[in-house]
Amino acid sequence: MAKIRLAVLMGGLGEEHEVSLSSGRGVVQHADYRKYLVRPVIIDREGQWRIATTFLTAPMALEELHFKDYQIGEAIEVLRREVDLVFIVLHGRFGEDGTIQGLLEIAGIAYVGSGVTASALGMHKAFFRAVAEHTGILVPPGVVVRRREWEERPEEVLARVRSLDSFVVKPAAQGSSIGVFMVENYQKLREAIDEALKLDGEIIVEKRIKGKEVTCGVLGGGGKEILPLPPTLIVPRDAEFFDYFSKYTPGATLEITPAPLPENVIQRLQEIALLTHKTLGCRGMSRSDFIYDEEEGQIYLLEINTIPGLTPTSLIPQACRAIGMSFKDLIDYLVEDSLSASDLRYNSRIFNRIG
Repeated sequence: MAKIRLAVLMGGLGEEHEVSLSSGRGVVQHADYRKYLVRPVIIDREGQWRIATTFLTAPMALEELHFKDYQIGEAIEVLRREVDLVFIVLHGRFGEDGTIQGLLEIAGIAYVGSGVTASALGMHKAFFRAVAEHTGILVPPGVVVRRREWEERPEEVLARVRSLDSFVVKPAAQGSSIGVFMVENYQKLREAIDEALKLDGEIIVEKRIKGKEVTCGVLGGGGKEILPLPPTLIVPRDAEFFDYFSKYTPGATLEITPAPLPENVIQRLQEIALLTHKTLGCRGMSRSDFIYDEEEGQIYLLEINTIPGLTPTSLIPQACRAIGMSFKDLIDYLVEDSLSASDLRYNSRIFNRIG
């Protein structure tokens, strides 16, 4: 069987550019080169596509590679002609929101991970809240605020959210906790809304739930059986919550997998993560984030990540290790899940080549 020609797509225009590069390095370093020829592809902050001039046959640092620059149309044609499968590790806006997935589908290029609809719904927190609530999943009470209504009727908006008491303010379509503000009093709420709306034209103001931060990953959904991973308890050492610094700074957060929680709570977290993954139609992997309120015995779903980080400090690889699945095994699982998906209209040519 011929090796799969695997492009690893990373970087991007969004605020998570550096995190995406770190995830891309993780895939390049841990891929099984007995099965894959790996070709790194970097989208720079200006939108230029930089494609490695050769396929790698062994792990190499990105800084040691030679790249050729392409405009987007030319780059897509190179991938369509020379690559079998694209492993997307673009986080956040323009990568995790369905846009790159749609572009690849139009071009007839197969990719790893969730499709357009699941990606778009998962990335947009307002739409995601609506889907979760409709499914019967508990989410924190909250209000959607749009920039125009805030500019025209700020007092009306503040009146709508006043009853929440303490607040989490976050952009509707950002990841990695970018632009998230914890506000304990009504007086500072206006400033937090102003700042969040600089990053996004639509934001969410939620009631801040006090409790334990927990996350739970799910694998599969393409052609492989859906597999819930052990939940992880997240305890930031210095930060008020699991913010950008805590997520990506080694040693900044205590992460315990499996989470030291009662068995019935573990089971319920996995059930909700599975339901969320299935409801959105995710494939590949997802990671759902929760707050567990011990006093009330309630589990609140906060959001889902359809392209979770694959950096050295990321949670999905850690949860996989807890069940004996290495980073290399995880990459294989995600590739196989994509190749065995029932929707093969854009990847049937892979089978014509690799058998």
